[in-house]
Amino acid sequence: MRKTIILSLTLLGSLLCTSLTAQQVYFENFEGNQPMVSMNTNDVNSSSTFDNNWIINNKYTGGQFTPISGTCFNTLNIPNTAAQPNSMSTPNGKYMHIASSQSQLGMNPIDNCHYTAADNACYYAGNYFTRTTAINTSGLTGVTLKFWWISGGSPNAFGEMYYSTNGGSTWTQWPGLNLANQSSWTQTVISSNLFDNRPSLMIGWRFVNNNGQSGTLLAMGIDNIELSAPIVTPNLATGDLTTGNVLCPGMSVTVPFTVTGGSFQGNNNYALEMSDGAGVFSGNIIGTQSGTGSGSITATLPANLPGGNGYKFRVNASNPIVQGTATPGTYQVPDALNLSFTHTISSLTVNVTNTSLVSPGAQWLFCPNNATGQGINYSHTFAASGTYCVCLTANNGCVADTICQDVTVCADVIADLLPSVSGPVVTIPNNVSGADSVVVIFVGLDTAYNPVFPYQYTYTTLGPKTICMYAYNDCGNSDSSCVDITISSTQGLNTSIDGIRISPNPANQNVHINASNMKSLRLINMTGQTVLRRHFDSPKQETELDLGALANGVYILEIQADQKSINQRLLIQH
Repeated sequence: MRKTIILSLTLLGSLLCTSLTAQQVYFENFEGNQPMVSMNTNDVNSSSTFDNNWIINNKYTGGQFTPISGTCFNTLNIPNTAAQPNSMSTPNGKYMHIASSQSQLGMNPIDNCHYTAADNACYYAGNYFTRTTAINTSGLTGVTLKFWWISGGSPNAFGEMYYSTNGGSTWTQWPGLNLANQSSWTQTVISSNLFDNRPSLMIGWRFVNNNGQSGTLLAMGIDNIELSAPIVTPNLATGDLTTGNVLCPGMSVTVPFTVTGGSFQGNNNYALEMSDGAGVFSGNIIGTQSGTGSGSITATLPANLPGGNGYKFRVNASNPIVQGTATPGTYQVPDALNLSFTHTISSLTVNVTNTSLVSPGAQWLFCPNNATGQGINYSHTFAASGTYCVCLTANNGCVADTICQDVTVCADVIADLLPSVSGPVVTIPNNVSGADSVVVIFVGLDTAYNPVFPYQYTYTTLGPKTICMYAYNDCGNSDSSCVDITISSTQGLNTSIDGIRISPNPANQNVHINASNMKSLRLINMTGQTVLRRHFDSPKQETELDLGALANGVYILEIQADQKSINQRLLIQH
């Protein structure tokens, strides 16, 4: 007996030293409401009920008990059950044990661990069996069974242990293990490859009560049943993604992983962890999946991922706890675009500067004709004054963005007055640009508003003259210039040019026009408005116009003849 106890303590010490490297497959200490055992079965030639039976409770005290029914009324002297050691999970808690059927009757039953011996007179021989539920040890090696037990007995009353590898269809007695003659709790530890890799392993105990003794004696009790196996730590490697190395926030990714050197347990969960942009892992789990072998996890990336080019992934396992290796490659999340730009305006030219922190391949767009350009700094000249849109557009590989600003450009106004003098006629060429309106003042005489250039004015008096030109645009820009000239001759007022004669010029009430093959006439004032029009059904050589209703001023006389148009200046002075 001493050798057995020493062996049991040694095995217990070994178990405690290795508990951190073992995984528990089955444990029952009978403290729950649904213990994982089946009691009083008919396995191994056993009776489901008779003079004794298996029960579960936390009773340890014995005493005297006189049956209240049956043919035998002898007093039963029931011994106390030994207290459990503190090394058990719940000392003196519930346990599974044999108790006599008679002592469980009456108002004050005694149902600790005891049995009524088979005397073949009042109590009869019988076998009583209990077993665990099915235990799955698939994929496990080095499985160890341990249990605490107590048992009195004699050569005619003892306990046995059995095991079944096929879910209880057949049972095999464990050789050399006699569970008897032990009045205090002890632990038995059995390691055997017979328990390894069994999808439906069961452990059972039979209490044998043969004829040949009498009275009530210490019976068999079982507690803290446990099966465990050494933890075999598999290798867990995370593979690279197949979707390229650019990641976009909110996209779906599939990360493969490979398990080698073993497999994980049935309640294992894989967790997909994502690092930050520098490759540092800090517990950012983006997906989970249960399993025991190789596979892949599909997850959705967070919608607010910051930019970075060092992202990695790794798959971790929970049973046993294994931190997988990270992906061999790194992955890039493009920085957010956050587009911005500034602009300055010089006349019709807008100068733009891209001030975005991130703007890969950014492109400029100028309406209304959608002209484009590229560069941090870019200049575009519009054809005319006005308000236009300027846009900056970019795509970071995940999203595209466009921002626009309205710009108003105004042309510089140039008004160069460069008149030429021929007799009494002054010709003013078109040396005006960027203007929306022009005024030419013949100081002291006439004013021409928005004249048609080249513009001619005929003086009727000699001497020094001053001409001024003023030009404006709608943006408020302006320019002006004045020139002094001298009229030294008034000859040629009756005009005859290329066979065309206009007289008198200046005219008062009427003007006579002589020209070959005249088809139509049109008189235009200095604002560009047609004030008089004549059309002839057949070509004419001469005609006369009534000018009495027209205001004083310079007019353009347009003569259509011989498939050509000739313009002449006409001065009306009433």
